Amino acid sequence: MLLVAALVAWLPRADLTLSAVLAVLGTVQIALAGSTRWVGGLHPLFALVVLTLAATLASRGRRRRRSGAG
Repeated sequence: MLLVAALVAWLPRADLTLSAVLAVLGTVQIALAGSTRWVGGLHPLFALVVLTLAATLASRGRRRRRSGAG
């Protein structure tokens, strides 16, 4: 959903790439939750990565909005 919104909003290429990575990592993170206990242990790590990536995208959007670009 985020990737579709990014495409519709005509975001810069870097933001489109980050949105695609966020979609893929979010899916992987959810898949890891139901995995075996050794692989499932990566679930919290990927949750932090997804959170950081989402915060980065939000920060970039806020910065672009303040500058009036985009």
